[in-house]
Amino acid sequence: MENKSFYLNMKDCDELKEIVFREGAALPLKEPESINILGTIDAPRLFLEKRHSLLNPLEAHVLVDREAASLALIFDETSAYRGIVMGKLEETKVWKSFNINNGREFTPKDLAKFFKLNRAYFDSKPDAMKLIDLLMNFEAKVNSEIQAKSDNRGNKKELQDQAVETNLPNDFELNLPLFKDAGNVKFKVEIYISPDDLRCQLVSPDANEAMVEFSETIIDNQLAAITDLCPMLAIINV
Repeated sequence: MENKSFYLNMKDCDELKEIVFREGAALPLKEPESINILGTIDAPRLFLEKRHSLLNPLEAHVLVDREAASLALIFDETSAYRGIVMGKLEETKVWKSFNINNGREFTPKDLAKFFKLNRAYFDSKPDAMKLIDLLMNFEAKVNSEIQAKSDNRGNKKELQDQAVETNLPNDFELNLPLFKDAGNVKFKVEIYISPDDLRCQLVSPDANEAMVEFSETIIDNQLAAITDLCPMLAIINV
């Protein structure tokens, strides 16, 4: 082994117990990694709560996309390694599973089975059980009413319309979360039934309005909190 000389200054090293010398190539230098986070709508605010003192607000901004219901905090904006923390308002799985306002069709029995598995989200459990029972027997009841009232004069279509309109309640109430981390919302749902094939669709103008209002309110609240934390931070709508 080649002889090597070292000079060590041991001043103020009373607690030193071991000295390790390493030979060979040093570890390769690595470029810093960019921060790229995607979370719930409050992700930018939560990040700023812990890191705002470390950020330069004159080199950062927040992009607001209300149509996409998203916020993006961008810092070190001129750096090739700039950081991005994005928060997005996401619909819950339970809301999506009900297929409200999206045109999905069910047979009455399939809808009854789905309601039975998800009756926890009905505002009234007795009303839920009553609706389930009506849906399970819906087709048979409609057909029997049509048969009993039929006058054999071509009025079957009219009788079918009447039977469909009178066998189910006008609406029922659900109580469930529309968006992640946003709490439950109570809203009315109507069952639209095609007299031709007796297939059902779930429709709720109340839920549609609630989603728009909640989205705007949640985004506004997040922006207000971000402004309180970093008043100099630029907020840009896209």
